[in-house]
Order: sequence, then C-alpha cells, then structure tokens
Amino acid sequence: KQQYVNSIPEKRKSRYILIDTAKLAASVPVTQADLQAFYNQHSDEFRIPETVTVRHILIKTPVPGPDGKVDPKGVEAAKAQAEDVQKQLKAGASFDELAKKYSADPGSAQNGGLLPPITKGRTVPEFEQAAFTTPKGQTTDIIRTSYGFHIIRVEDKQNARIKPLDEVKAQIEPAIKQQKAAATAQSL
Repeated sequence: KQQYVNSIPEKRKSRYILIDTAKLAASVPVTQADLQAFYNQHSDEFRIPETVTVRHILIKTPVPGPDGKVDPKGVEAAKAQAEDVQKQLKAGASFDELAKKYSADPGSAQNGGLLPPITKGRTVPEFEQAAFTTPKGQTTDIIRTSYGFHIIRVEDKQNARIKPLDEVKAQIEPAIKQQKAAATAQSL
C-alpha cells in the first residue's frame, strides 16, 4: 500500500476569467472633474517647500580638545582668514574662485561653493537664517556656526507653493486610469 501512496498525482479543475487591467485602463476616460477631485484630495503631495540655493565658503574652526575647550588662537586665525576672504570679495574677487581656494567644505568647494537647494530645517539655524533672509544675488557678512565661519552668497530662491493642476496633470492621469481600471475589473 505504501508503494502506491504518491503514484497518482492529485488533480484539480479550475475555471477562470482573465481581465486585462492594462487594456481596461487604455479604454477608461478620465474627465476634468476626475482630475480636479484627485488633485484636491492629494494637494499635499504637490506642495513644494520654500528653497534657497546658495554658494558658501567655510573656514573651519578647530574642534574642541579632550577637555571640551576650543583653542582661542585657532578660532582667531580662522576668523582672520574669513575676514581676509570677505575683503577679497568686496574688492571684486570671484566667489567661485575663492570658494575653490579657501573653503574647507569638501562637498562644495570644487563646485565653487555651490550647495544643492536647501529647505528649512536641513542646516544649522545660523546658516539657515542667513540663507533664507538674504536677498537673491547678495552675499552675507561672516556667519559663525558650530562648523566655523561661513560667507554665503544666495544664488536663487523659490517660494513655497502648490504645483497647479496643469503642471501635475500628466502624473495624475495614469493613477486615475489605474484606479478606474481596477474598479471596472472588480465589477466585471
């Protein structure tokens, strides 16, 4: 008996209907009302925060020693160097060139001090305040942060806004088609 237990495989019969949602999505109409309703329900997804694009020159200050104290002579030397860089800027020197020459920020120095666009809450408070309050095209005075002394040039600013429906229509439409196709498939 044991010899024949698995010799005849189990058999099942099934019936199924194939509903191709890709074909359904292609045939489903998307109205302006559908677009507007989706846009209204998901408006937070289309919100763009205020951003600022800056170049900066960082003159690092010495890190605290084992006793937690910072060498005041090192801080004074860094401040003197920052003041010298600022004098060169005021005399008409290129911000890009000075950043390449003097900035201690390895991520941006080779790009002329250019940082990717910054949103609020992404940098230290002193840097953020200077970057967001300085008008486009202007250069700040020397800013002191926990990293050292910065000189910031504001390249561009984008106000916070919500993308208009026309701008996001192309990304909304496929999502609506997919929802409608899934609902049609379910009802079929």
